Amino acid sequence: MSADGRVSPFRQALAEALTAPLPPEAFPGPDGGVHLSLDGVEGASRYELSWREHAPRGQPAEANWQSTEGSRSLKGLNVVKRNLTEGKRFEFRYVGITESGARSAASAPSLPVLVGDPVK
Repeated sequence: MSADGRVSPFRQALAEALTAPLPPEAFPGPDGGVHLSLDGVEGASRYELSWREHAPRGQPAEANWQSTEGSRSLKGLNVVKRNLTEGKRFEFRYVGITESGARSAASAPSLPVLVGDPVK
């Protein structure tokens, strides 16, 4: 993006070429974290993970997503998200980002995961 907020035609074309990734697979771990497996996005050099408390029906698709500095520059496709409220259900999504900063569309949300409910 330029200093005046415009996106070059090349960058826009590249961003449109990045398709939305598959939803992440998410499951609670025995360590209290949520383990996630992301699907690679062609051309992406890093990923940005975001999460929200499970959205009730009728909540806008873009409402209440949050992230952290560390979750905005993930290099790997297997992630453990910690520091979520135990006993709450969360859903996760992510985008792929190229070296030049072009972003894919966001994945669809994962299935909701109950934090602190490890798979036995």
